[in-house]
Amino acid sequence: MVDHDKMPHSRKRHATLVIKTFLKASPLVGVIGQRQTGKTTLCRELAPQWASLDRTADLTSCTSSPEAFIAEREPPFLIDECQLCPGLFSALKAHVFENKRVGQFLLTGSVRFTSRKIIRESLTGRILNIELLPMTYSECHDRPLPQSLIGLARHSPAHLPKPTIKLKDPQAWMSYLSTGGLPGICFQRNSKLRATRFKMHLETLLERDFGLISQSNLPKMTLLAILTILAKRQGLPLDWTQLRRDTGVSVITLKKVFAAFDGLFLVRPVLAHDKSTIDTYFFEDQGTASYLAGFDSAPTLSDFVRFLYANLREQLHYQPGLGYQVSSYRTRGGAVVPLVFNFENRSIGIVAQFESHPTLSAVKSAESFLKQNKNSKVIIVTESGDSTKIHDRLYFMPWNTLVG
Repeated sequence: MVDHDKMPHSRKRHATLVIKTFLKASPLVGVIGQRQTGKTTLCRELAPQWASLDRTADLTSCTSSPEAFIAEREPPFLIDECQLCPGLFSALKAHVFENKRVGQFLLTGSVRFTSRKIIRESLTGRILNIELLPMTYSECHDRPLPQSLIGLARHSPAHLPKPTIKLKDPQAWMSYLSTGGLPGICFQRNSKLRATRFKMHLETLLERDFGLISQSNLPKMTLLAILTILAKRQGLPLDWTQLRRDTGVSVITLKKVFAAFDGLFLVRPVLAHDKSTIDTYFFEDQGTASYLAGFDSAPTLSDFVRFLYANLREQLHYQPGLGYQVSSYRTRGGAVVPLVFNFENRSIGIVAQFESHPTLSAVKSAESFLKQNKNSKVIIVTESGDSTKIHDRLYFMPWNTLVG
């Protein structure tokens, strides 16, 4: 269950320490992420002065004279939704070239900076970026950043970690999938009002922000139809031909639309661990995916996997300088490790199941992956059961041992 009794703005975010670290190392710090992830709320706590280009007066002032807009500001000066003023970035480039003092500007954006040429060319090498993910299970419950995934990947512990959460219901993870992690939406108790907010959120993204990074003239209803299909198939190999049949949109256009969805932090490509197989993807916010696809009280294993995707990557994501990638492993023989976290020349795979003891199919998939990837480990994650070390590279654990 999401803890509704504590206000969203009072919950600690795992990105805070990363942002503070970056402000001590770079003149420009970018906090990017999907709309409604809480970027403005978080950054206003760190900045004595701020402006939002979502406001007409601030946007007009910035557009008319970007140089004057950023001059003589108390650091770090927060510029919210900075992507709305293209001329700003040349001014920032010139400013920090002359004044390299760290911690001058804090920029937030709801589009991936690399998806806009003018931003990419102006800021490359001059900014440190952190993507603010949707709130995770641990953040919703005001808990510290879990460390178990990294610990298991780096070491073979004599004693397995204990559950970090005591659960009366092993299916408590389902509540997170229903609400997601967008603070402006997920803490709404009334499900009908929450659905309305999801609808308005998607309309803003598709009607306002989509055009910033895509020249596609597809109508909003077609874009929503594509998103809905993607929401129903996340975690599965991305079949462009089938998607073309289902939508009537060419593969070339679909790939451009998908890239734009990625640029808006709606979806995230997940590369195949083996280049000979097909890439997959996941939604950034699982509440948005549940709204689009529909979600009821009969969860599937795919639902469990998307919960684990949303809540395990935070352990790597909010570690400055760690560097990580998420991939998936599939073989023609049917072995599947749907999530593989790669970092520091090592990999840790995640296999999901509902049974309280390791199943033969899960073990076979894990062993197939381990055979092909020597410096790796696998965790078979279940709803409930006792943690077990099957051998030095293979573990069996309930989800509440890994998710904070």
